Amino acid sequence: MKHKQQSAAVERGNRAKLKNYDHRVKTWENDHLLNTAAWKDDVLNSDQEHDDLYLDMVDKWGQQDRQIDDIFRQGDQKLEQALIESYENDYAGEGSGITAMRLAQQNARKLGQEKSKIVDDMLFKKGTIMDQKKSDQRATSRKQLTVYNKIRFPPVQGHAPHAPLDLEAAPSKTGMHLQQFDAFLGGVSTASAGIAPSVGKKGGKKGN
Repeated sequence: MKHKQQSAAVERGNRAKLKNYDHRVKTWENDHLLNTAAWKDDVLNSDQEHDDLYLDMVDKWGQQDRQIDDIFRQGDQKLEQALIESYENDYAGEGSGITAMRLAQQNARKLGQEKSKIVDDMLFKKGTIMDQKKSDQRATSRKQLTVYNKIRFPPVQGHAPHAPLDLEAAPSKTGMHLQQFDAFLGGVSTASAGIAPSVGKKGGKKGN
């Protein structure tokens, strides 16, 4: 009876340990499934974010290109105005002789200087905007790389939980047999103690 009780207690303890191990394994598997699902969602979101960053950069480039067009439009207007003024000055100073020639040369030199100034200003402004476009492109590339690095590697499943190493062995039947043998010997000893001891040999009476 005692052996059965011990065996049942050991079995209950081992069953509880195995049940706890099974729960930890299922939790480990479910966590990996959830992490993988979340990573796949992040991949989809990162694709959209990557495209949004590119479209934002393209929009900025479109605005900057329009700025360059406006710069050259204004520059062309200034060049046209300078040319008109030069013609007007030439017409007002029409004449002959050295003085007239000198005035015409001065007017032509002034027009050349004005045109050079206008063109330099246009090119400088265009260069500034082009540098900004390159800077925006580099910034967008860095942001896209940051987005990519977040989902670059899928989640790695950690080590599986260790199986319980402290399961108890069931009580040995040899011990049960020894207990039964000890009980048997105890019973024999008790039975032997109830037998009356011998009082000696029987003999006749001696004569007087």
